[in-house]
Amino acid sequence: DGLGHDPQDEAIVRSVVTLAKTLHLSVTGEGIETAIQQEHLQALGCDHGQGYLYARPLKAGDLDALLASPTDHLSRAA
Repeated sequence: DGLGHDPQDEAIVRSVVTLAKTLHLSVTGEGIETAIQQEHLQALGCDHGQGYLYARPLKAGDLDALLASPTDHLSRAA
C-alpha cells in the first residue's frame, strides 16, 4: 500500500523480490491499484501483477468476456 511513498514498504518489497529472484522464482505483485504502484513493482523486477488496476473482481462467467476483449487492460500487467 505504501509503495512509492513509504521507504520501509519499498525496502520490504525489494527484499522479497530479491529473495524470489535469487531462488529463481517468478514474482507476482498483488493488490496493485495505481499505475505508480505498477511502475515501482516493474522497476523492482516484479514479473506479474494483479489488482484493481487491471480489473475489479469478476463473476466466473464474466472472465471469458474480459479475456476476449481487446488486451489493452492486460498489457499493464507487471
